[in-house]
Amino acid sequence: MNQGIFLHLEVTMKGTLNSSSLSFAEMPWVTQKISEIKQHPAWNENIDEMKSEAMLATAPVFTFLLRPGKDMYHYFLSFVEADGTIHHKQVKILLSPRGWLYQNGGSTIRENINDLVPAVLHCTFEQCRPYRAPRAPLFSLN
Repeated sequence: MNQGIFLHLEVTMKGTLNSSSLSFAEMPWVTQKISEIKQHPAWNENIDEMKSEAMLATAPVFTFLLRPGKDMYHYFLSFVEADGTIHHKQVKILLSPRGWLYQNGGSTIRENINDLVPAVLHCTFEQCRPYRAPRAPLFSLN
């Protein structure tokens, strides 16, 4: 795939596509990509790198979580690698001639977050395990 055709977006929260007054956040295809991440079962809103490492420390291989990045177009994919180490990869929402896509910190680009995760983790979709925090019991028998 020709990397030269992609426009990497370094925008602020008030960024605009061009000189018009329409912000990125007002465009339905951008909000769709943001919603895909934030509604994903592996989404964790208030997690930083250190906390994600603690959460994944005892998780099985290919367990992953999605967490916020520096702005609404950047996120992190934190995961347990095949060798048991924990890695953090940046995920960007970017504009291409094909529309708005996801890209990890490298060259992996996909239209759907569920296609990006297995490509980054080097596993099948079925092997990927979204991290789910342990639930506290609803009531105590004591």
